[in-house]
Order: sequence, then C-alpha cells, then structure tokens
Amino acid sequence: MFNDLYNINIEANISKWDKRSRNYEKGVFDYFRIIQKQVLDLIDFKSDTNFLDIGCATGWAVEYAAAKIKGKGKSIGIDISKQMIKKAITLSRFNNTYYKIADAHKLDFKDNYFDYILCTNSFHHYIYPDRVLKEIHRILKSNGKFYLLDPCTDSLFVRKINSWLQQKEKAHVAFYSTKEISILFSKSNLLHQVKKTKFKILKLYIGKKINPRGVYDGECEIIR
Repeated sequence: MFNDLYNINIEANISKWDKRSRNYEKGVFDYFRIIQKQVLDLIDFKSDTNFLDIGCATGWAVEYAAAKIKGKGKSIGIDISKQMIKKAITLSRFNNTYYKIADAHKLDFKDNYFDYILCTNSFHHYIYPDRVLKEIHRILKSNGKFYLLDPCTDSLFVRKINSWLQQKEKAHVAFYSTKEISILFSKSNLLHQVKKTKFKILKLYIGKKINPRGVYDGECEIIR
C-alpha cells in the first residue's frame, strides 16, 4: 500500500520536524500545551492506564500523562522525527515514560493494548488517515478512546489555510470537516463524538472503540 507519494510525505515530515526540534522548547509552541492540557484533563487516568501520544514531539503530553498515571501503567510517545524523540528522552522525568521513533501508519504495538490514545495537531500530516485510524483501532482496548485534536474545515478560515498549505508544504496533507472525520471514524469502527473547544478553528474528536460487528451509521454526537 505504501508508494512514492507516501515516501515523499514521510521524508517531508521528518525534515520539517527535525528542523523544528531545534526551537521547540523555546516557548514558540507553549500555547499548544494549554490546549493539550485541556484534552488530557478529560481523561480518567488510573494507576494501570496505558497511554499513547502519536506525534508526541518533545513529549510534554506524555510527561503530563505519566504524572497522572504514577503506577504500573505506561505513558508512551512516538514521533517520526528522530530529533524530537532524542529531546523527549533527554527531558523525560518519569520511570513509566517510553519514547520511540515510529510511523503512525504502521504502529509496532500489540493488539488491544492502550486505554487512551492522543493525537494533537498532527493528523493532517498523514497521507493515509484511514490506515492510521485502523491501526489506532487495532491497538486500543475494548471501549478504549482516541482523542484527536486538529483544525477543522467547518471554518472558512481553515479551508483557506488548508488550500494554501496543500500548495506550499509537502508535509501537509489535509485538514478535515466534522463530517469527513465522522466518516473516517465510522469506517474504522470508532464511535464518534465531537467536543467543542475554546479555540474556534480547532475541534476535538473522541472515538470510542466498538465491536466491528456493531451497526454504526457514522453520525456523531456533539458534547460540550
């Protein structure tokens, strides 16, 4: 399934995020940690929770989750960028955190392993989002939840940015509308909810793993 388009996208993202790793801890992206905290505070972490952050960058969300887990559970971060992962390991403060270089299209974890999976502001970089979601469904435990935060093309402003980025940036694939995410989730047997955020251009989508044989029509529930 992987082809030249995929390889170009992966190489572009590695290059982009390796370069950004140099300044990632200099306050440029601190605003985004405020948003990540809002998402993580929705999660009911327990001492045996297994948590994964896809596109973890330097690991802030992984460390935040690890502080809440504390017990035998694991907080794991993956990123396509070797330089981001190197910084995350250097900054790590907890014994229950783990970092690895990995591609979201092919996750090297066993089935039914994670209670919660997070992906914030990186889903639009994936050339095959349906493949990523199928992998997420595979490694989620039954009734486990996937939290996806990304700009949403329900906004005209985001649609314009999306068009510009698609022309100018090889690492960018697409922002999606609420309906498009709902369809992608339903195809991967993730029961879809949308939570409104304080930031109008961003949407939080929550997908709960459901029985593949269950009937699901792709409609989403709006939660506040």
